[in-house]
Amino acid sequence: MGEALFTILVLATMVQFITEIIKGWLPAKALKYIRPPIIAAVLGVLVALVFNIDVFAIAGYRAAVPYVGCILTGIILSAGSAAIHELIAKIRDTRDTR
Repeated sequence: MGEALFTILVLATMVQFITEIIKGWLPAKALKYIRPPIIAAVLGVLVALVFNIDVFAIAGYRAAVPYVGCILTGIILSAGSAAIHELIAKIRDTRDTR
């Protein structure tokens, strides 16, 4: 599980980095309509779907609907590495109390 969590942290950092690059490419006018959090969310979901990463399945929680875990993981990836650390701690706490 530790290796999977490390991979998620790396991907979250990668999504942040690519979002910053895309922000630099887009003109200021476009950034009024396409907000950076939206760019990050789209990238995060795309990365999670392409690599089939589901943080909830890794933690032992299976989604009843296919791809929901991957989509939620992508949104989590878009929040960045600090948010990932907080989520992992909360998931561990709930899993330990089960």
